[in-house]
Formats: sequence, C-alpha cells, structure tokens
Amino acid sequence: MHPISGLMPYCASKAAMQMAMQCLNEELSTKGIHCGNLRPGMVDTPMQTGLREAGEAVLPTMQGYRDALPAGKWVSPERVAKFAAWVLLKTEDKAFGETWWNIDDDSQLNKWDFSDVK
Repeated sequence: MHPISGLMPYCASKAAMQMAMQCLNEELSTKGIHCGNLRPGMVDTPMQTGLREAGEAVLPTMQGYRDALPAGKWVSPERVAKFAAWVLLKTEDKAFGETWWNIDDDSQLNKWDFSDVK
C-alpha cells in the first residue's frame, strides 16, 4: 500500500479494508472462516480506459496510469480471474488469511500457472 496524490478516499478505503480483513480473521478463524486480500494490480477494464482518456482535468493523477499502458503494466481481466481462482481454490486456509495476495509479487507468481493468459 502506498499513498497516491489526489486519491485519498480510495487509499483510505483500501487501508480500512485491510484492517477489517485482519479483524475478521482474528474473530472468525477459530470457526474455520478466513478472509483474504487480493491485489489485482492495474486491471485494463473499459472503466479504466475511459478514465485514461478523460484527461488530467477529471483525475489529475491519471498520467501515471497512461504511462503504465505502453510499459505493459496493465493486467487483463482474464489474468486477474485466473490469479483470483488460484488464490481462492489452491491456497491453504491459514495462508489465505495471512497473505496479502498481490498479482505483481514475483514470489507468488511462480506458484501459479498463467502461461495461457496475457
């Protein structure tokens, strides 16, 4: 997690979600219920395309997002779906609840097969 200028509500909501997940795990893990946090990266959706095209007047920090496109940092929804399926279906309960699952984390990526997805 890191701060992004101009996106305080978004960043604060992500921090709050992380703490909510940790609290739920404290309360519910003894009952076999585990909560996780999946960080899908910059997903190339139609909404994001619209935001990138809207210009700086709409969202001043969008230049970084526009720069990330030619750098290949955007992730396809199909790749995110495959990552989410792996996290939900192939990880142990305890690890699921204790890990911040990040599609950009190389130590996690080498554990799942995404060769058929861009």
